[in-house]
Amino acid sequence: MKNKVLKYFSATICIAIVVSLMPGCDKKDNDDDSDNVASCEGCHTNYAHLQEVYTPDTAAPVGGCGGEAPHYEPYDRVYMGGDGYEAYKTSGHYELGCVACHNGVDNTEDKATAHSGNFIAHPSSQADDKCASCHQESHCTQCHQMVSPHGTEFRSRCGALRSANPQLCTRCHDQETLEMISDRCR
Repeated sequence: MKNKVLKYFSATICIAIVVSLMPGCDKKDNDDDSDNVASCEGCHTNYAHLQEVYTPDTAAPVGGCGGEAPHYEPYDRVYMGGDGYEAYKTSGHYELGCVACHNGVDNTEDKATAHSGNFIAHPSSQADDKCASCHQESHCTQCHQMVSPHGTEFRSRCGALRSANPQLCTRCHDQETLEMISDRCR
């Protein structure tokens, strides 16, 4: 009986030693580096960090054809997590990397540096330049039913319409968006 207990105890000690020496058990060897914010993905998947470094809104987000936009804190709008993030990681956009669409600078902890370099917060607002190089218009219409509620001939008239009644545009578009699309609106 004493021999069985000694063998059992020895085997338990050996297993404990082997397990403690296995790679991945120490945080330094673990791939989960949740405190690293020196990349777009590292920052935007760290909710606590986003709450520390966010910039408060200077104007209320604008609604659109569907009415007023619900209020979300700035850090909630840019946090990447949950099922949507998991799906994004399997997409071609993830393979391209953030700066392919957003410009900016990757691999930095400094928010100002990351959001420099002609940074684009909403690349879809510049779809002609950012999306059309990879996607056809039918890609947009799969979800949005139509690319623009204005129709295909609107570009040739939008400048004159905007000059005649600028308030009409601001029913759906905020000033920042209008400035971004002004070169496309002749």
